[in-house]
Amino acid sequence: MRAKTDGLKKHFARCIVFYPALVTVTEAAAPDPAQSHDPVLQPGIVEEVVDSRKLKPGLVIQPIQADHPAGDHPAREAGVLQDDIVKEITHGESTLVAGERASVYVSLGFEGYYDDNVLINRPGREQGDFVWELLPRIVFESSRPEAQRRHFLKSGYDPQWQVFADFGELDSYNHRGFLSYRFLGSNVAARFNHRSAQFSGTPRGADAADFGGLDADLGRRSNGNQYVTRISIDVEASAKSSIEFSGFRRSRNFTLEDFNDSEEWWGEAFFTLEVSPKTQVGIGPRLGTIYINNSPDHAYWQVLARANYRPSPKLAFEIEGGVDFRDYEGASAGAGRDTPVFLTRTAWLPKESTEISLEGFQELRASENGDSIVVTGIRGSLHQRFWRNLHYTLVGGVEDREYKTSRRGVVVTREDDPIFLRNALDYKLGDRALLGLFHEYRKNDSFGGKSFNRSQVGFSVRMDF
Repeated sequence: MRAKTDGLKKHFARCIVFYPALVTVTEAAAPDPAQSHDPVLQPGIVEEVVDSRKLKPGLVIQPIQADHPAGDHPAREAGVLQDDIVKEITHGESTLVAGERASVYVSLGFEGYYDDNVLINRPGREQGDFVWELLPRIVFESSRPEAQRRHFLKSGYDPQWQVFADFGELDSYNHRGFLSYRFLGSNVAARFNHRSAQFSGTPRGADAADFGGLDADLGRRSNGNQYVTRISIDVEASAKSSIEFSGFRRSRNFTLEDFNDSEEWWGEAFFTLEVSPKTQVGIGPRLGTIYINNSPDHAYWQVLARANYRPSPKLAFEIEGGVDFRDYEGASAGAGRDTPVFLTRTAWLPKESTEISLEGFQELRASENGDSIVVTGIRGSLHQRFWRNLHYTLVGGVEDREYKTSRRGVVVTREDDPIFLRNALDYKLGDRALLGLFHEYRKNDSFGGKSFNRSQVGFSVRMDF
């Protein structure tokens, strides 16, 4: 890739971006970014909890992992649940394993599922196969995260071994690991998180927020490496206001030369003010640059206003709106564009064992081929606990994607209508085991030759040692 420093400096003073995510609500104290291990949810929805932001007590809307197509920015702290939600799901335990634990712990996961379109071919050309996945995991923690010590360090290695019954050429062993550091001061909280992962196909779980939607964009199976780094500093300016500074970097490299490697950087500063016990408002800029091989680069800045309203301890609303100002850079770059963006979220806890969330949005993303994508859609989620140890989760979404060219003199007519639906049923067996069944369906109707239908149905087992 070309040198990127000049382009980043040129734009590093402008913008905020907005991106949708499925949400959940809870009455909670400030969450701990590395506090919880895999809470007892369906496999693949919440796997790795390594990010958080300093939140004040009360009901808040908090994103959980959702699909975010290539070029989109992951949810502000994707994959993070409030600590009280984790404890409610595990009935007072902050992890699946009861009692104290050592600084180093090990878990082993296993999944078996049938994929009816492993190569992501067009309708009528599907080829299915049964897939086995072995998911070991070893994690080091400098202390118990619940202790809220001033310094906290967490690192881990969680590789993925995939074996196909018929398509042996797709077998893979993917190295994956993470590093997380947290500092808690009297008025300052700082966090650093890094994730490195090889991927083969579309990852689920910890990496879903950074990979979701890649299949629809590329229209075929992909392999490669991805590196994601996040850093944030949250300063409490007063009893009712705070300022958060955040930075992000993602580098994605594909094995096949057919796909374009990319790298993205952004930085932001966001000011939040509590105007009443039930209402918060905020505004801030974010600046970002996306470098894509063989395509014009994207340089964007956004200004976004936000309001959160909590009429009751079990109901919350959030609305965001602004404009994305985007320029394209390079010899073949076309004219820039200004795109309105918005997001509305509702989260509801009708009773202790039920969580419901719904959101509508419009945003601007970057395709792997360098084009921009105007995305309008709806997403929702339902989590229901039955009795003590049985949990059902439903997650789904519908989008309309309209591609816009970034090149001078090129006309793009592609439009996609992807659908995503996942059902999962999980049962907690004792203190150290989790059994699950899941079904996942994806469909993309594409006016551009990228249509496909894909279903996965299978089971999962996890043991903590």
